[in-house]
Amino acid sequence: MRRAVIYLDGSPNDKDSLSFALSFCERMSARLSVVLILEPEQMFPAPMDSFVAVIDNSAQREAHAALGRQAYRDMCAGKSFAEFSEATMGIADAIEAGGYLYDVTILERLTSSEGAEVVNFNAALFNSGAPVLINPPGGVVSAAERVALVWNDTVPAARAIRSSVPILKCAKSVAVFTNADNGRAKPQDVQRYLSCHDIAVSVKSFRAGHLTARGRGRAVLEAVTDAGSDFMVMGAFGESRMEALLGLGRATEKVVTACKIPLLVQA
Repeated sequence: MRRAVIYLDGSPNDKDSLSFALSFCERMSARLSVVLILEPEQMFPAPMDSFVAVIDNSAQREAHAALGRQAYRDMCAGKSFAEFSEATMGIADAIEAGGYLYDVTILERLTSSEGAEVVNFNAALFNSGAPVLINPPGGVVSAAERVALVWNDTVPAARAIRSSVPILKCAKSVAVFTNADNGRAKPQDVQRYLSCHDIAVSVKSFRAGHLTARGRGRAVLEAVTDAGSDFMVMGAFGESRMEALLGLGRATEKVVTACKIPLLVQA
């Protein structure tokens, strides 16, 4: 992973997000593109009858822009691997315009299962062709020393593990977690694959066959937390083919909205 992107919006969280992204890129010897998203100066809400309202957003726009620029100056001063640009479009539009030329997109953890945050997350997950690295709240530093791999014998999980190889090579320990009730998910398959990259992997399991989809998501989080992992890798998958086409399954949704450690997820 040699090229990452993060999007700022001039919010109070920008500095924490940048701190996380910088620590990750320093660990990976990666370049970081910082894109400040600017709102349009004029907004056109839906017309009511024959009246069309035009809202002058220039003052709020400039205030957010000033905060985003200051966050970049404060956090990235002297960081030669970081570069800055601005875009007058939404985050989802910016991802679709050029987000596929990065090895990873760094986003803040979702706070709900609907809304603009989800639109941005889905754009990065499904339209960039690369994994998404979710930054949990609280100014977490991306150490990635004890990495948990969640394996369920799916294409997204395999993609996520392949993408994470550079991270795993820097880790002190790597463990593969499987649901003991999923007979298809054989952790030895992951061990054999990663041994070709000179990465040693231990095996851990949890039981979740009797649980609901969200319950399986909670079981994954509990197993990873109990093991003391500080970084997690998993594939994004639906509970059925139809749900996979429409969006995330409930188990994945639970993990991406509640994980308290950095999470690399790939579709």
